[in-house]
Amino acid sequence: MNRVAELLKINGPMLSGDLARKYETAYGVSNDTARKAISRARPPVNKLYKFKFNKNQMFYYLESQFMGDKYTDALLAAIKQHSKVIYTYIQAFIAQNGYVSKNILPAFTGAPVGNVKGHKGYSDILNSLIQTGIIEELGEERYMLSPSFYKLGKRNLGRSIGLETAKKIIINDFDDWASKVNLVAYGKGKGLFDEPDFAQFQWGYTAPSYIQPLYAEKEEQPGFVIADVFYGKTATKETVQFFIDKLNVIRSFRNISSLLPVLLVDKIDADALHLLKKNKVMVAILSNFFTDKYTELLNDLVNLFANATAIINKNPDALYELFDALAKNEGRYNNMSGELFELLVGSYFMHIGCTSLRSQVIARDDESGRYKELDWLAEREGALVVVECKATKAEIDEKFVRKWLNENIPFTRRWILDRFANTKMEFQLWSVGGFTKKALELLRKAEEENCKYCVKYFNREQMLALAKDKNDKHFVQIMDKHFRRT
Repeated sequence: MNRVAELLKINGPMLSGDLARKYETAYGVSNDTARKAISRARPPVNKLYKFKFNKNQMFYYLESQFMGDKYTDALLAAIKQHSKVIYTYIQAFIAQNGYVSKNILPAFTGAPVGNVKGHKGYSDILNSLIQTGIIEELGEERYMLSPSFYKLGKRNLGRSIGLETAKKIIINDFDDWASKVNLVAYGKGKGLFDEPDFAQFQWGYTAPSYIQPLYAEKEEQPGFVIADVFYGKTATKETVQFFIDKLNVIRSFRNISSLLPVLLVDKIDADALHLLKKNKVMVAILSNFFTDKYTELLNDLVNLFANATAIINKNPDALYELFDALAKNEGRYNNMSGELFELLVGSYFMHIGCTSLRSQVIARDDESGRYKELDWLAEREGALVVVECKATKAEIDEKFVRKWLNENIPFTRRWILDRFANTKMEFQLWSVGGFTKKALELLRKAEEENCKYCVKYFNREQMLALAKDKNDKHFVQIMDKHFRRT
């Protein structure tokens, strides 16, 4: 084994700078000689090409160490200390218990979504993280931090979804407040899942402002309110750095519009608060900005998502009470999100009786390594029922249905058969917005011709008919109040 390999075997994986210093000490050579020896090292010595660290350092490891605890611990430490923009990606996942929706992840990182000279783009960094196995895709909608790199206990998909739903509520209510006091133009705010961008970066919220001093009188151009939200944990200097990093970059641009930066937080420590004030950021602490009752409601919401299976199985009244409380909150969040619709569908299945009922089940294909997220997996009358929920007001089109029938169902069916041989299966698609004519043709054909498993589909009217037939009054009331098509 060569000298470099010996050092890595003894000390574990490390950056080239640290490795060179150890080489100097161990073999009594100059730093330049050590670096040349490291650069010439051959297998079993490997280096990670996908990332560049400060001072052009490279991450070295042995083949036998790849993806082991020493490898992942050392790589995370190197990213944290010597690649701070990449670390904002890791922080985004840690803040959300391991999972982040694809279209909002750019808002929680320090990388630009557009072209900014001297700064690596969001997509390039994301692709590197995926190729190195740090981040994985969870179906079409979400990314997840690989279990090997999540060092804080068990990941929780339900809690992550709850946190995102709470953040959406916070942003919507902030926009409502800002519009009412004329801080921003009414109806022009864009939040989180709308992918709001400003100055080549994505944010949690953006809106034009026509008040002074933001409004440029001479140019007749609006200024902008830009905001991000950190919720679910106490904000620290480390966790708010992504916001500071984005501001520092755009403040260096020429001819940038006047802006008011806002960070919405649940709890914040003194050091983070001082850092934000130093960077001229408006800090909106939720309990001060809204009320203590408001934050308690959000906490209840997140807890419901985090423990959805247990709560719906044992205490479905908690869900109904939450819907009522959300409808009465002081903001404008009147249209419930798709995630809340999923919970409502789960409550229906519990009402009609199930041997078992689980939410947010993660299915994995062992051959390809691909993942898929199942909204609900219910065992009822000797069959496994897989339920997909769509709360959008628009009709589901032919493209989505074709993919559901030809890709999603076969994927999930293989996963089930690998675990439960000869099991009866039923695949259901619940769509508040209904289906286009061509989508319905595909669904009817699948329902009539498939003999290996059952296919069922329901629009809003059919859901209500089911619930009325089973005397599920709560389902009917909530659908009528919160999930109207118009």
